[in-house]
Amino acid sequence: MSKQCLAIPRATLERYDFWDDLLQKSALALPTETLQRLIADIDRAKMFYDRYGEHGIEQDSSLQQIICYGVLRQGNKFLVYQRPHDTAVYHEGRLASKLSAGIGGHIEPSDASIMESLYREIDEEVRFMRGKKVITLVNDKGKLADWAQFRILGLLKEEDEEVGKMHMGIAVEVQIDPDIQATIREGENLESWMLTRAAYDQMVSSGAAYPETWTTYMLDKLLFA
Repeated sequence: MSKQCLAIPRATLERYDFWDDLLQKSALALPTETLQRLIADIDRAKMFYDRYGEHGIEQDSSLQQIICYGVLRQGNKFLVYQRPHDTAVYHEGRLASKLSAGIGGHIEPSDASIMESLYREIDEEVRFMRGKKVITLVNDKGKLADWAQFRILGLLKEEDEEVGKMHMGIAVEVQIDPDIQATIREGENLESWMLTRAAYDQMVSSGAAYPETWTTYMLDKLLFA
């Protein structure tokens, strides 16, 4: 069976008052109550589709795949990583080699909610340590760690690049305590760094690597606006 993810009809999103503004700006900060209401609406929909195969939705822009896109912060620094070059290792070739500050991914049928999909993705992609002890965002009893605070920033939706036509992002800031070490796990991604905004801008301007579009919009229009 093809891997499935949550998606909702684009026509449903077009009925929201913010939709045209979101398309124009590509990243949109909204009141917390509006974002929470949207997330609750999506959670209630609970429609899952095959991503690939004969009936896959990866090329179907009439269905919008919902992505939780969390930026991991520690004081004035944030986690940045580079996606792999090898598309045989990293299935999403449209984002290969690019810098990203977004941790997260598709919402799967096993996820109880949108936010729980983000918790899962963070623990899958990031290795946390306190001193010499490996720790996780969610413990074996399902309890969320008290060293991480979450804040929903807004929405991401751009259609300049092909991948953006099929996805809408929910941008979330995850602030972690200063004594926690966070690094991207080896395997799917390459290197990671905790950077200030100035250090990140220098990396990008040097041409060493190029950011994915959502990261640029999230940093410029939501996180550091």
